[in-house]
Amino acid sequence: MHDDMVHAKAGVTDARLKSKSAHPRASWLDFLQNAAFAPKFGYAAARLDGSPELRAHKVGVALRRTIRAETAIDEMTWQGRIETVRREMKSCKAELSFLDHGAGARKRRPGSFYPSTVRRSVAELCTSASKSRLWARLLFYLVRELKPQGCLELGTCLGISGSYLGAALKLNGDGRLTTTEAAVSVAERAQYNFSSLGLNNIEVVTGKFQESLPTTLARLAPIEFAFIDGHHDGTATLRYFEQICSSAASQAVFVFDDIRWSGDMSSAWRTIQADSRVEHSVDLWSMGICLLSETAEDGGLPSEFMAG
Repeated sequence: MHDDMVHAKAGVTDARLKSKSAHPRASWLDFLQNAAFAPKFGYAAARLDGSPELRAHKVGVALRRTIRAETAIDEMTWQGRIETVRREMKSCKAELSFLDHGAGARKRRPGSFYPSTVRRSVAELCTSASKSRLWARLLFYLVRELKPQGCLELGTCLGISGSYLGAALKLNGDGRLTTTEAAVSVAERAQYNFSSLGLNNIEVVTGKFQESLPTTLARLAPIEFAFIDGHHDGTATLRYFEQICSSAASQAVFVFDDIRWSGDMSSAWRTIQADSRVEHSVDLWSMGICLLSETAEDGGLPSEFMAG
């Protein structure tokens, strides 16, 4: 399908878009990431063009807008404000102390028990754990194009990805994001960032995912969009997929981060791709997107993945 047709179908017109040169200041790393992932994004978008489903075309539009930095003026303003927050955090030496419940604790201390208590500066955490502009923009454009009402994020971190999601919902004129974070001090910093940006459409839930997720899903169902970015454990990821599926709206969209973090995560991603409830899957190497079918409540993973 021609690009103009895709844009028209998704409600995006060239008159509203600005070029890369007008985009908020980018670093050399941003340019390198764009260059590295442009072919993969383009291939995925072209493959989605072959689907008769409008939702698939909208995901394709989001992929193209991400890599081409096709940004309307109001979108550019929001992205610029969020990137200002990122720059401020990258120079912040304040330390945060928290329990690391994720698989990263095992990578840093092989053979040790976890969770482990860690102390990291805001600058270090922002640099190593926050989503880069490329992936944050992808989340932003997915929400802009799909226009979900109920959104869920597992893994708030310092709130960069959540801010992009919340800003997209603001521009859509409706919808709310609930984001969960196990580390209290990190969640507090994220909440500060959301408040400073005026993103009052974001709720932060503090607690380990396996403890907070069931009650959160019960409150929020049906979930139309979910970004799963935390724990980085294959078995846990499959369990979260199953739990969120049980509370998902018809034709929900799930985004999984770090799908090649480890062999365990790669295996979990392949299992999710093969699930009968997944109508389309998009493999972007670092991140994966799943479009659930209208009958996502049918089927399911083996019962052991529902264990707590």
